[in-house]
Amino acid sequence: MNRFGGLATGAGNEPEDEESQIAGKRSGLGRSRFRLLRRSPLSARSKKARRDEVAEPRISRLRQAGGLIVDESAALAAGVLHRRTPRLASTLHRLDNFVGRPLQQLFPSDHSLPGVEATARWSHQGLRCDALRFASSYVPLDPGFRDRYASDGDENDFVHIRSFRHLDHSARGTMIYLHAWMQPYTLWEERVMLPNVARRLKVDVLRMDLPYHRRRKPRRSLYSGEYFWSADMVRSVEALRHAVHDVRSLITWLENEGRGPVGIAGISLGGLVTMWTLCVDDRLAWAIPMMAHTDTSAVLRRGSIVATLRQRLADEGWRAEDAELYAESIGISKLEPRIDPERIQMVAGLYDRFFRRQDTITQWKRWGQPHLHWLPTGHLGAFPYLAGPMPELGLFLGSTQARDAVGSVRPK
Repeated sequence: MNRFGGLATGAGNEPEDEESQIAGKRSGLGRSRFRLLRRSPLSARSKKARRDEVAEPRISRLRQAGGLIVDESAALAAGVLHRRTPRLASTLHRLDNFVGRPLQQLFPSDHSLPGVEATARWSHQGLRCDALRFASSYVPLDPGFRDRYASDGDENDFVHIRSFRHLDHSARGTMIYLHAWMQPYTLWEERVMLPNVARRLKVDVLRMDLPYHRRRKPRRSLYSGEYFWSADMVRSVEALRHAVHDVRSLITWLENEGRGPVGIAGISLGGLVTMWTLCVDDRLAWAIPMMAHTDTSAVLRRGSIVATLRQRLADEGWRAEDAELYAESIGISKLEPRIDPERIQMVAGLYDRFFRRQDTITQWKRWGQPHLHWLPTGHLGAFPYLAGPMPELGLFLGSTQARDAVGSVRPK
């Protein structure tokens, strides 16, 4: 074990480069679920210890292969859906409408109080679940998109939320949770996963449906989230703006209701929206972005989940390098969080095939090296591992000194 604290990645040799060092070590959050077998001291070698030494790299290889198989299989299945969607007229020529805009115009701070409708769903084991809804005040920035947005139907005009609130008002704050791209609604999420998170972290949880997803899915779209990421780049940019806008409206309502401090967590696309929100809003008390980073050009360049999107954009003459230059031209490629890095807990997958490890490390450095925990899995394999660090995440949320509460991957 060295100064990194030690998640082993090989049969005893230290990684040669800094990236492997950072990615190959555990952050201190995990318990037995996150521990790979470690070498015993040479002075106390035994048959079991020697077997462990052989098993250690084997386990690492199996986890890596498992992450590859799960992620690439999901990408193939998603590709079948994506190829069934119609090709759209190119909107690349209108992307200039976002260039030169100040950040306050790209992500305006509309603090108007939304009128929220609530419908009771169930109460069980100290929690009450309500269905919340309010009209989104988002207005498209691109003039040509406004008419198309209005013609998409009114499903996306309303923000739908599931609220999980402690009946005894013992919660120490509220966590906004944002789901992944294309992730459908499931009863398991409502009745098992999110209630468990609320109880174990002792927070109220509000899961918000992202634009074009779930109850906000337009009737004409083939699947949940089809209209969020597509070769229609203007609509994709507007969808990201829309998501951040709705999150900020929800923060305003929660603060007005006295349900602070308000934090945010999200996974995959939800983690991406979480990070963008951190860059434009300083009202959040803490954040847990999972399996995500903000370099969308890197995802476009290497992510197998967007292979169809990458090909359709390439057919129009738009490549990942163009996406990177465009992000720089509108000033969003180098944004940094508006809260202290000590209040951010990043969670990433060592073998993630969509949000690659090296890109996560680049952002981690640029963001001032916030707390970072590596899961020994790929992107879609993360869910079974998320239960392990719950006690330590509770310490992270309850402590003003997050570094002392949980171990961080922070090289000297």
